[in-house]
This record gives sequence, C-alpha cells and structure tokens, in this order.
Amino acid sequence: MAEHVHTDECWEPDSGCDMGRNEKYAVSSNQRPFSDPRMLIAELKKLSRAYVRLLEAGKDRIESYGGTCDSVEQMERGDPHLNAARIAIEAAEIELRNQKSANETDEPPMRMHLLPRPAP
Repeated sequence: MAEHVHTDECWEPDSGCDMGRNEKYAVSSNQRPFSDPRMLIAELKKLSRAYVRLLEAGKDRIESYGGTCDSVEQMERGDPHLNAARIAIEAAEIELRNQKSANETDEPPMRMHLLPRPAP
C-alpha cells in the first residue's frame, strides 16, 4: 500500500484522514505550549513583529530593483490580518488586566469591546 499524502481533502471531517492527530501525537491540556494566555499573547506579538519585518524587507527589495512601494506604515494600516492580530492582542491584554484587578478587588471586571480601526 502506498504512503498517504495529505491533500486539501484531508481537512474535510469525513475524509477518513486524521491528519496525524492520533494517540501518538495527543497532548493533554496541561502540556499544551499555550495553556497560559500570556504565552500566546507574547507569540502573537512576535509573529506580528516578524510580519512587519517581512513588509520592510519586501519594500527594500522592490526599491532596490528601482520600483516604488507604499510605506511600511501604510501597508501595516491596510493589512486586515495584521490589524486583526493587533486588536486580538490588545483585547487579550485588557482581559488579563481585568482578571488581575478582579482578583485584587471585589468589583466585577470591566469588559471592553474593540472595533477595528478604520483605514485612512
């Protein structure tokens, strides 16, 4: 029998493929690397910074070949995925601060609902 090669169909629930999610790779909830939300926030920040560095490198490369390119700031503002990640980071940090302050006082935590910032 030939070795199975994963395809897009493997993501379908009824594909019969477990995408490597069998007992050999199972991890209990207390062993998950991001069971602490602060770790997840830190990793999202690193990923966002790496993404901006890619934008900077792309801009430098385009300009080195004589092309023109939007500023990195403009590309950042216009990227919906980067903005969504930053909003998620900000909301998670607010939630963590609220949880910390709620543990220190008897007052219920304040909930903030952030909306995406409009592009200029």
